[in-house]
Amino acid sequence: MKRTIESQRPLPAAGDPFMQALRVDHGRLSRVLREIDVQQARLRAAPESARPVLVEAMRYLLHYQHAFHHPREDRLFERISARAPQFGRDMRVLIREHRGGLRQAEKLVADLTHATFPLLRRRSGARLARDLADYVARTRDHMRSEEAVFYAQSERVLDDSDWATLLAATTPDDPMGNQALLAKEYPHLAAQLFQPVSDVGGRGDTPRTGDGAQDRAREAIRDGVEQLVELYGELIQDGFAVARSNFATLRSVRSPWGLVRAAGPVGARSCRFVVRCVADPPRTALATLARFVVAWRPADAGSGVSRDAV
Repeated sequence: MKRTIESQRPLPAAGDPFMQALRVDHGRLSRVLREIDVQQARLRAAPESARPVLVEAMRYLLHYQHAFHHPREDRLFERISARAPQFGRDMRVLIREHRGGLRQAEKLVADLTHATFPLLRRRSGARLARDLADYVARTRDHMRSEEAVFYAQSERVLDDSDWATLLAATTPDDPMGNQALLAKEYPHLAAQLFQPVSDVGGRGDTPRTGDGAQDRAREAIRDGVEQLVELYGELIQDGFAVARSNFATLRSVRSPWGLVRAAGPVGARSCRFVVRCVADPPRTALATLARFVVAWRPADAGSGVSRDAV
């Protein structure tokens, strides 16, 4: 879709690698958050299998996302603030949220590490699961704010010199980008995150049997259901956030004219939320159906060459 605001110029080519790296980080972070959600729901019933995955997931977030991704974002936000002071307050809020998320992640790692299995089966496990779910929800909200509002500001206000400065700072490789490295440093987490990839993609030297197709189809359905559950959880959280924002806007009304002015932002927020509720679930369901169909598709469908031989 073409931009309609003439004051916004396209993202300079020099900035593409920087912004792409941030968005790749967010995609990988979303995978880890989904796994944390899955495992926190099992923490009280199956702490022996859930806790090792959760500990490694939180340590990964501390060692990469909080230690390198967030400082990289902070540098971006500081550049935006310098170029567009009107966004300074919002950028400082984001930086404070990074620090608060770091403290919350450190506490969760400590709590998970020191809790015994018998303790996790009792109320302490339930409280810790709620804390993990709260961390996931807050992190998702934070990422949405960054991408929907503040990443977009970089396209409008930064120039080539800003991007050159931002790209000059080196960042280590993300273990999530290397399956062998992740398996070495976080074996329990890697076993969960990469199993769907190997099941669906195959190894190339294994015949595609009917049983393999069934496994891949089941995996596609399972992943789709998980994504829908995650999506509906996000929509519920967003619904509460929209309701709170609309209520706060309406509470500030002091006159009939103020009510007229408040109708604009209230209507816009509500409309965006309704569009997400209508569009996102069918889109996710269709993507799941496509994966299911591909999983069942014969290896030589449409050609005389096996896909595994390519």
